Amino acid sequence: MIDSLRVAKTANFHILKRQMSNAALDDLFRQVRASQPSASQNIFYHRRVQAGRARWSAISFLYDRSPSFLTEDAGIRERICGFILLIEYRDHLAILKSKLDLPAGFFTRYLGRVSAERVDRAVARQGAVFEKIRLRNMSVSKHVMRSKTFEADDLQNVVGPAGANRYVPQAYAVRSGTDHYSTTPSTGRIGQRSDRVDHLALVEYAKSVIDELVGGRAAPASFLRTLARAIDLASIGGTARPTSFAVDVAGFVDAIHVDREIRLVHEDSGRLTQLSKHEIDAALNELDRAFRVSGDGKRMDIFDGADSVGAIAINQARVALRDLQLPITAGIEVESTEYALGHDPNRISLRRYIDREDKFILLFDALSLAYIDGTLFRDEGFVRWWRSPVAPFAL
Repeated sequence: MIDSLRVAKTANFHILKRQMSNAALDDLFRQVRASQPSASQNIFYHRRVQAGRARWSAISFLYDRSPSFLTEDAGIRERICGFILLIEYRDHLAILKSKLDLPAGFFTRYLGRVSAERVDRAVARQGAVFEKIRLRNMSVSKHVMRSKTFEADDLQNVVGPAGANRYVPQAYAVRSGTDHYSTTPSTGRIGQRSDRVDHLALVEYAKSVIDELVGGRAAPASFLRTLARAIDLASIGGTARPTSFAVDVAGFVDAIHVDREIRLVHEDSGRLTQLSKHEIDAALNELDRAFRVSGDGKRMDIFDGADSVGAIAINQARVALRDLQLPITAGIEVESTEYALGHDPNRISLRRYIDREDKFILLFDALSLAYIDGTLFRDEGFVRWWRSPVAPFAL
C-alpha cells in the first residue's frame, strides 16, 4: 500500500542526537498508535528500510475523532487517515506526516534543531531570487510594527536596507533556476514546489536537502545581508547579557484563533475544561508585557517589577525557559486540536509549551542582538551604523 502514497516535497528536518534502532522505531510507532485508542489495523508499516545510504520508515492507519464543529456529547465520530514517513540520512531525520503526531518524548530524546544559519545556506544559495518573505521586528515594544510580509518577482529590486532594518526573517520563498523552495528556518521546515510524488522520490528529496544542510559552506544570497542574520548562541560567550524577556503573544493568538492548532485548558472542579475566549484574553493579557531579566551565570531570573516570576538558562545551543509563575497562567495547559478534549497524550503546561516551541523573545544589553524563535540574530546594519561617525550625534 505504501506504493500508493503521494505527497508534496515538504518535510521538517532535524539533527539526530543519537542513532535510531529497530527497537526504538518499533517503540515509537507503538506510542503513535497508542495515542489513538480507536486505531485500525495498519494500512502500511515499514521499519528502517535501506535506500542507499538512507533508511526510511513509515506507518499509516485509520482512527476516529469528534468533528471539530461538534461537541463530544453529540456522539458523532469521523474516520481519519494519517501517516508518518521518517527518513534517516547522515545523522539527520526528515519527517513528513499528516493527521498523526510524534510523541514529545521522542523529540526530546532523539532530535536536535538544525540551526537557521544552516537552513539559510541550504535554501537561500547564491543566485537565489527571493519572491516572498515574512519578517519579525527585533523589538518587544507594542508601539512598533511587529511583523510584515513582502512579495514580488524579485524582492532585491523593491526592498532596500531601510525597509528591512531591525527585522529578522521568519519564513521565505525563493526561486533558484527552475526550482522554487520555501522554508521556515526556526522549525526546519523546507519544501520544494512539485507534483505529489511517491515515497522513494521523497527519500531522494530528503537526501538532497540534507546533503545541502551538511555540506553547505558558501554564504547565503546577498539579499539576506540586508536583514538581521542568524548567529551561533555560543559565539557571544558572555560578552552580552539578556535584559528583557517577552512571550510571543501574537504567535499564541494565531495558533489559537487563526490556525486553531492548539487549545488552552485547565482543571475546573476536578474536570478538564477548555478556556473561554474571555479566559484566553485574560491569560494572554497577563503575558503581553516586557519582563526584566537579571542575574549572573547561565541561570538568570525574570522579574515583573520587583517580583521574581521565572527564570531562563543560557545553554550552548539554546536558551531554555526554566520557570514562569504568573497568577492567571500558572495552571493552564496546552493541547493539540488534533485530539479530542482531554485526550492529547502530549498535553503540557503553558510554560513548557512556551519553552518547547521557543515562543519568546530576549533582548540584550548589546542592542544589535535579539533571540527570537529559538535563534540568536545580529543586526549587522545596526552594528555598521553604530560604528559610523554619525552615530554619537544621533543619540
